[in-house]
Amino acid sequence: MTKADKYIGEGTIIVSNGEVLVADDNCLPNVIGKIGHIELSIEQPKEMIGIYRIEHVMLFNEDNEELYDDQSIVDNTEYHEEDELVKALTNAYGVSIDIVEII
Repeated sequence: MTKADKYIGEGTIIVSNGEVLVADDNCLPNVIGKIGHIELSIEQPKEMIGIYRIEHVMLFNEDNEELYDDQSIVDNTEYHEEDELVKALTNAYGVSIDIVEII
């Protein structure tokens, strides 16, 4: 169970500016944690040579605890280079490429 799982049903989980937040019914954000590390799994379909997709993303806080298992970003968007995919992910989260580990 991730830290964000404790907030399911209490609002909308948002990942922005290097943080995972939950926004309540009044749209007031509450920070769950700061992203310290990202584990990224990339899919390369055999029938689609040169295509890369996000397969799985796990966000960890600065204490290396599971923060959020972000399934919303796993959407079959196709990238033509691994670096392009990683850059899109880090731009979406507002984090440095240095904290991404491809597993």
